[in-house]
Amino acid sequence: MVKTPTSRNSATTRGDQAPTSANNAETAADGSASAERVDGESQNASANNAETAADGSASAERTEISAGSNGTQKRPRILGLDIARGLAILGMIYLHLGHPLWQTKVILSGLPAALFAVIAGVTMMLIWTNATARAAAQAHNAAQVQIQTPTHAGTERTAPERASAGANANKAPTAQTIAKLAARGALITLIGLALLPAGGEIQVVLVVLGATMLATAWVPPLPTGAKVALLLIATAAATWRYAPLELPLPYPHLAWGAYILAGMILFDVYVGKDGTGAGGVTKITTAIACLAAAVGFYLRFQTDLPGWARATGHTGVLGEIVLSIAVAAIVLHLSLIVGRRVKATNPLVALGSMALTVYILHVLSALWWQTHVSLHSDLWAAAFIAAFLAFAWAWKKLAAGPARKLFAGQGPAERCVAQAVRLIAGGRA
Repeated sequence: MVKTPTSRNSATTRGDQAPTSANNAETAADGSASAERVDGESQNASANNAETAADGSASAERTEISAGSNGTQKRPRILGLDIARGLAILGMIYLHLGHPLWQTKVILSGLPAALFAVIAGVTMMLIWTNATARAAAQAHNAAQVQIQTPTHAGTERTAPERASAGANANKAPTAQTIAKLAARGALITLIGLALLPAGGEIQVVLVVLGATMLATAWVPPLPTGAKVALLLIATAAATWRYAPLELPLPYPHLAWGAYILAGMILFDVYVGKDGTGAGGVTKITTAIACLAAAVGFYLRFQTDLPGWARATGHTGVLGEIVLSIAVAAIVLHLSLIVGRRVKATNPLVALGSMALTVYILHVLSALWWQTHVSLHSDLWAAAFIAAFLAFAWAWKKLAAGPARKLFAGQGPAERCVAQAVRLIAGGRA
């Protein structure tokens, strides 16, 4: 059960989330209501937008908590997740279009895409948490009604009857939420397949991302221990499968399943159902991640290693999986800390909130650019990054102005996915 605040203005003040204000009236840059922070800044609180998964749509990172008999109270968007997702997108753009030094390419290879997958797992857990909070509030309201409603025999319902009614009330939301997560994965896969002809040298990451989201849609309700067990199984299977091979594709499905599962676990560590994370476990996790990352980066420059220990990008074995998850944990933790110190109008935050749109535009423009202008250039890569940051910032500004109903605080791709999920699975998208 998600915690209920003791007053209308109570809130958690962790580094990854700003406190909630029940009386917020300002409109933030993404078109949703802003919540006042203790330092006088405002965080973006999504008001009407639909949740999404790793595609980075506008209100996926909203946490909901029960708020008495009238449903749920929405807390501010976790801007740190937008920052982490934005960094992943920018990293992929640079590796696709830039001309990094050999050492830089060795260091960065595969890490932005893996970070994107890990954040997808985090976001899937957020969607699940939001749906669970809504279902819990609705079940509570229904139980209150049933307590006051006599049975056909004229007597009050017994405790077992009330418990049974509450359990039945939760079954439908659980199945529907899994269906929504699966639908998102399927839609992202289809988008990726549609982009393949335009990819050119770019291996479109959305295909494997959507497929692994679809395959793991049933995992979020499991306890953390079960997720850890599945992560170990996926890592072992990927290492056994890929260690003796040169991969034909850079995104091996089993390894990406491990990244999605790792993201779900990191949600429990850094965010949690009530937005406070796992307390002291967060620092321990980050410390272990720093040590693992140091070892992994050292191994990236070693050539005489057994197949399972390779930490090179796009190998899909134990070494790379551990390094990628470790780097993602560090980036996620730092991004969550930075997220409470920035506003929703920050260009990187804006880009991360519409990552699917930006990724699609990047793929569609890169092939023509690489064919007719420049194949790899740091200067042009920087220009593309600046252009996408400016586009995302401008879109959010427009979404906060007179066109907010048209833009709905979302990127166009995110809005289309949300609407499609609503049509497929029903209810709120």
